[in-house]
Amino acid sequence: MTEERDAAEQIVRIEGMRQAIASSGGVARSADGSVRVRVGPGGLLEQLEISPRAVTLGPRAVSKLIVDTLREALVALEQNVVSAVAEADAGAAGTQTLAEFRRGLSGPLTALGGGDSQTR
Repeated sequence: MTEERDAAEQIVRIEGMRQAIASSGGVARSADGSVRVRVGPGGLLEQLEISPRAVTLGPRAVSKLIVDTLREALVALEQNVVSAVAEADAGAAGTQTLAEFRRGLSGPLTALGGGDSQTR
């Protein structure tokens, strides 16, 4: 009976973790506040806000601000997922979910100059 109850509790924790991850995202704002980025749970860009001030910086500077802010939003997403997994206390399933998530995030972070997400 205890094993069944433990298994049922584990299923509830895993489902809670999955729901938390599915509703997560990452948000970042550039240091000067002129660029704001939001990414969804899969790391896709959902929102990009550029202030009029940013436009006056010129195209290269704005481009760099966008890339840097996007990278920070992805890092924030990763931190949110790590927290969701830790809070769920889902054991091996949580560890595996986090490893798969990080593998999926490593390509975009590397492309944006962020390196390996597991080193943060």
